Parts: sequence; C-alpha cells; structure tokens
Amino acid sequence: MTAKRSLMAAVSALWMFMTVSATAFETVDAKDFAGNSFVFPESVQGARQHLLFLGIATDQDNGTWQGEALIAWHKALIDVGVDATQTRFWHFPVIENPPFFVKGLIRRGIAKDYEGLLPPEQGAVLFVKDIQRFADAANVLLDGQPTVVLYSEGQGALAIYRGEATDAVVKEIAVKLTSSQLTESPPAGT
Repeated sequence: MTAKRSLMAAVSALWMFMTVSATAFETVDAKDFAGNSFVFPESVQGARQHLLFLGIATDQDNGTWQGEALIAWHKALIDVGVDATQTRFWHFPVIENPPFFVKGLIRRGIAKDYEGLLPPEQGAVLFVKDIQRFADAANVLLDGQPTVVLYSEGQGALAIYRGEATDAVVKEIAVKLTSSQLTESPPAGT
C-alpha cells in the first residue's frame, strides 16, 4: 500500500461530518451525461431529498479513485435500502477547466462509468475555472477525498460526508433519509 493510500485510509477512518450552514455551491453551466444542458446546482430537482456525489480532484489519478469510491458509496446506500425513487442520486466529477476541445471526450468517457447505475440526466462533469474556489464555496476541503452531500431543494446542503464509505456512516445516512431529520421546514406563518 502506498503512503498516499495509507494516508487516505487513515483520513477515511476519521470520518468528518460537517455542518453546512455556510455552504453555497458555485453555479456551473454543464452538460449532463446525456448531453443536455444542465446548470449545477439549480438543475438538481425532482425529489424532496437528494444525494450529491462530488469527486473534486486536482489530478486524473485521484479523480479516477474518487469516482470509484463514489460509485461504491452509491451501491452501498442502495444495498442498505435507500430508495432511489424517493431520494435522487446525482454524480458530479469536478474538473478544473481543460481545453474546450477535450471536454466532450472527457464527459462521454466518464459517463460510461455510470451506465446502468443512474439515469444519464442525473450526472454531469462540472468543468470549473478554479477548483479551489469551487471547493471553498461548497465548504469542502480540497484534499482528494470523495464527498457525499445530503441536499434538499428547499434547504440546500444539509450535511457533508467525506472519505470512503463505511458501514456505520452508510447506515447513518440511510436513517437520516428515512427519518424526519431531512423533512423541509414548513413555510413561515403556517
């Protein structure tokens, strides 16, 4: 095991659960895996609650590892009974702006990894001008760790989980998704 993998495993074991009151995602114009226009996060719609799987990487090797780890998260959450018809799963690899002529190739290549896992309209590669600024706005460390965000259309980011999936954290998320902990607050005056 490399020193980098050992460090990642150690960080993963120290789960970081962060409150996200300061989280405000940067708006990113993109194309979903089907090639349709997509605006992040505004296009994240259609359910009361969502899980956003963010792979924010500064190099290709780490991006590949994060993508694999996020797919493992996705599968683990399905395995413990999270209902994908009640909670929408969204996958977003985040890449600092490559040359325009390779964006389509990158998007199509990454989209293949998600075939059969989720509808192509629920994934997009987010090409950002400044990956550090994107991470800072999202209140996420740019440390090479995969990120899972519990998200509500009405309330935004509710919780952020970092690192590789563990049984305990997967179960914790499943409980939160099925409990009243993620119900939206009623409008003022009701």
